Amino acid sequence: MADRKRRVIFSFFSIYFSLLFLLAIIFFSYYLEGTFHINSYRKEIETLNKKFLTESVKFGTVTELQMKNSELLRKLSLYKKEKEKRVIWANKLAALNLFLPEEMWISKLYLEKGKEKEKENLSLIVQGYLSSSPAQEAKIINNYIERLNRTPLWGENLESTRLVSIKEEKINHTRVLAFQLSSPLKIKEKK
Repeated sequence: MADRKRRVIFSFFSIYFSLLFLLAIIFFSYYLEGTFHINSYRKEIETLNKKFLTESVKFGTVTELQMKNSELLRKLSLYKKEKEKRVIWANKLAALNLFLPEEMWISKLYLEKGKEKEKENLSLIVQGYLSSSPAQEAKIINNYIERLNRTPLWGENLESTRLVSIKEEKINHTRVLAFQLSSPLKIKEKK
């Protein structure tokens, strides 16, 4: 009987330890699976954080570039406004010379203040001489004025050029025609 008792106790303990071992394995597998999932989630979170930082840097770069772009556009706008206000005199001189006939020369070029329709304005005055046959004089001067008015180099900041005066003079006993042209500056309205 003692042997039988031992066998029953031994069977009971072996079943007990087997169940305990089985529970330990089940608990340990849940623990390992939970740890595995936790580690997996941590890695995913770290990856997402890295991506977020990278994307955040990209977003910050985009935002920074947008700010630089708006600053450059503001500066460009100021530059354009200033450029519109300025008269590029080199273009005007180039146009004067480009269309100047052989028989004609410029003696004086200046700005003159005047008043037109209750407003002060500036006009570019061109004075010069023409040495040609009387039959050709009017045609030469009119062609010169017409060519000046058609070229963008001349008309960019100037209104239409017109003949103000014309008279006969003698230079070294030679008959010449003195002329004066006027081109009012276009007035830019201040905004």
